[in-house]
Amino acid sequence: MNVDDAFAGGVCRCQYCGTIQTVAAKGSAQKAAAGAGKGSKTLFENKARGAGVGSGSGLEDLADVVQSSGLSDSGLRNSLSTPPAAQRQNFAPVLGLAAAVIVVLLAVVLVLVFRNPPTPTPISAGPNSPAINPQPAPSPDKPAAAPNFCGIAIDQPVVVYVIDNGASSADVFDAVKSVLFKSIESLGPDRQFQVLFWNPDSDTFPAGHTTFAVKDNIDVARKKLQDVTAAGATDPLASLKTAFADNPGQVILITAKAGDLDDSLVDQVIQLRGNSKARIDCIAINGVPADKVLARIAAQTGGKFVPLPEAQLKAFSF
Repeated sequence: MNVDDAFAGGVCRCQYCGTIQTVAAKGSAQKAAAGAGKGSKTLFENKARGAGVGSGSGLEDLADVVQSSGLSDSGLRNSLSTPPAAQRQNFAPVLGLAAAVIVVLLAVVLVLVFRNPPTPTPISAGPNSPAINPQPAPSPDKPAAAPNFCGIAIDQPVVVYVIDNGASSADVFDAVKSVLFKSIESLGPDRQFQVLFWNPDSDTFPAGHTTFAVKDNIDVARKKLQDVTAAGATDPLASLKTAFADNPGQVILITAKAGDLDDSLVDQVIQLRGNSKARIDCIAINGVPADKVLARIAAQTGGKFVPLPEAQLKAFSF
């Protein structure tokens, strides 16, 4: 559309859509007017008016007001580009307050985390597997199982093994020695032990007294007793007398000839025991429940009598 020169560099409202438009500069307006003079019909005409005479249209009145108000090109643009002072806001205080709130929240979260650390979830090997809980490596001086000899519990601080190494035990003697050392290793370093044989001429360990079941002592016992063999006739009384002298809490009596023992052995053993509180556990290799001698010794001293088949003995030795 064409407007009067008075609006050059200013603004006007479209009479059709109501949109406010920026009017081109004066030079551009003159070119548009020249083009319009060639046959185009102007929408508005700037007719000369006398002083004090009103215009014939509202747009002419608006042009007069704009021109008289000094709304030049630069003034109008400045007024459009510069926001009112009331609308210019300083956001620095708001941003500072938000930052402070965030810092406080982070501090609270950190305090809660360190005061109440999360509980670790147990690791499991699978949906049906029990949780893995890692144990410390066993010490060489600590037993891998509860102290025992062929399943008989050893619960006393001092134990003496009294082993028949006569000819009747020759076939099972290697298995007996193997079970013996497994039993000593199960004692742990806080218990004391001694190994005696029915044949008084055989080596013992240690000689005359008990010693703690630590690795060094067990190694010496292995070395010293490895050559002990089973042969000849034997009697347990001399070895039992030596055993009771150290006042042990438990004596383990082992033989493969339980059925050949004389009934008088019961009274002899009880007499040697005297005031000792030692419990005597009796193991009859290839024995039967009817082996009354060992059964009576065990019963009268508070011990256990165990008939042990050779196959079961060898199973304990592995």
